[in-house]
Amino acid sequence: MDKGANQPNVFPDEKSTLGGFPYFSNRRRDDQIQRRYLETICAAFDPALGASADDNPLSSVNGERMVDASAIHPWAWDARPYPAFPLAEHIWADGANWETGHWLNGRLGGAPLAELVEAIATDFGLDGCDASQLTGTIDGYFIDRPMSARAAIEPLARAFGFDAFAEESAVRFRMRGGASVATIAEDGMAVEDEREVRIAPPDRGDPPAEAQGEE
Repeated sequence: MDKGANQPNVFPDEKSTLGGFPYFSNRRRDDQIQRRYLETICAAFDPALGASADDNPLSSVNGERMVDASAIHPWAWDARPYPAFPLAEHIWADGANWETGHWLNGRLGGAPLAELVEAIATDFGLDGCDASQLTGTIDGYFIDRPMSARAAIEPLARAFGFDAFAEESAVRFRMRGGASVATIAEDGMAVEDEREVRIAPPDRGDPPAEAQGEE
């Protein structure tokens, strides 16, 4: 759930001693933070993902890494088949906990928004696109007919609230509502006339005869 990385050992189950909510969480589902947390942990120990000798040093005894990255097992895979679990709540009473719980079933098949947009751009032959600042996860996306890259990406932009712009010979994507990137002082603006300008509505003439007298 939201801010799950603050306390990855807790989950919403009142019957468990570990039941609870992460510090400062708004208690909403957030698949993105779950994926990013797992990526960060795996990258800290796996040299194939960028782990350095300082992160995961070699043993002076056998010359192997102190943590064997191939033996890392993410929590938690449930033996109950998805989507029967969590949907069959008449069989399993904890089905409702799946929504904001720590289960990986039914989640790792989703696509992070950043990777999805970059994959679409690549498929359409658009080089130099940067979507690394996009956040969010989508369960799936289907392009059902020939279309342009813009037509394929625009529905995602409307749903998640991001824009595309050209910068340094590249197309970049950014979420809306972020921090200010520049401040323009008043003396840096072009002012043609300091007087107040009033724009009168256009004169549309008299209404048609058949419309007169109607409400």
